Amino acid sequence: MFILKTEITYKQDFFIWTGGIVASSLIERLKVKTNRRKQAIVDEYFRPEGIENIFIIGDCAEIINYETGEILPPMAQIAIQTGEITARYIKDMIKGKKPQVESPVFRGMVSALGGKYGVGMIKNGIKFRGFPAYLFKELVFLHYKLPLRHISKRGYRRLLKQ
Repeated sequence: MFILKTEITYKQDFFIWTGGIVASSLIERLKVKTNRRKQAIVDEYFRPEGIENIFIIGDCAEIINYETGEILPPMAQIAIQTGEITARYIKDMIKGKKPQVESPVFRGMVSALGGKYGVGMIKNGIKFRGFPAYLFKELVFLHYKLPLRHISKRGYRRLLKQ
C-alpha cells in the first residue's frame, strides 16, 4: 500500500516508481540508510538493508559495481541497467530461485553543450569534443530512445489485451 500527498491510498501487490534526477523524498520516509546525497544504500540486489521486498534503483540509490567496488554515477545508463537487472532478480525470485548477482557497468559519458558542440569521455579514458562528441551524443540518445519506444508500445498493447 502507498499513500499520495493528496492522502489517496492505493493497495497493490507490485509497484514501480520512476522519475526524477535526484533521490526521491520517499527514500527519507522509508527510513533506510542513505549517503550524503540522500541516496539509499543498497545491497548487491539493490535492496535496502533489512527490507527484502523493496528494490531501489536509479538516482534514488547508491549503485556499486560489485566486481570493481566502484560507486557508479546516477545516470540514465546505470538506471536502465539496474532496471533490467532488477527485472531478472524479480523473475528469479518468483520462480523460487536465488538470483545471480549482476553489476551495472559505467561506459562513459557524453554531453551536448549547445549548437553542434559536445564533450565526451569513454570509460577507457578516451576524451573527445566538438562536432564528433555532439554526433556521438545523438547516437547514444537514439540507442536509448528507440528500444524504449518499442518496449513501451509492446507493454501498452499487453495492457489493452487484459
